[in-house]
Amino acid sequence: ATTEAAAGAASTAAEPSLRPLPPATATSFDPNGTDGSENEDEALYAIDGDPTTTWSTETYSGLTDLTGFKGGVGLSLDFGSVVQARRVEIATPRAGWTVSVYASVDEEAPTSLDGWRALVPTRTTTGTTRLALPRGTEARHLLLWVTQLVPTADDANLAQASIAEIKVLG
Repeated sequence: ATTEAAAGAASTAAEPSLRPLPPATATSFDPNGTDGSENEDEALYAIDGDPTTTWSTETYSGLTDLTGFKGGVGLSLDFGSVVQARRVEIATPRAGWTVSVYASVDEEAPTSLDGWRALVPTRTTTGTTRLALPRGTEARHLLLWVTQLVPTADDANLAQASIAEIKVLG
């Protein structure tokens, strides 16, 4: 048992520890929507440290796939300066929607998806989704881009995605 514990300690010591990188702000991102935002008044709930508050996409009727409709919607995180990010953790009260991660080092967040650099391809969320970022990722802004929604608990014909908390680690 001592050898296993020592081996475990050695492998942990070799791995640099992760530290939280709290975003300065969060804003909704809806470049192909009519008003450019997606429940903007809830955006800060995704980074407020309170898992009982959430940012949710708007509720879509009869539609779970946003790719053919408007491409997707998202949440943009601004760190205030460029950070070295290594992992994104997303806690959601309702799993099954899809997300991909993009980055930008620009002072202002890009206003269209083509202005962002793709980091993590589309993944399906679980209760807590941990997404490893490519080694050496630098970002002033991270974008969580949602393309597939899940039916709401109240009505299977209505769909959305919700984020209780986002943690970025570097």
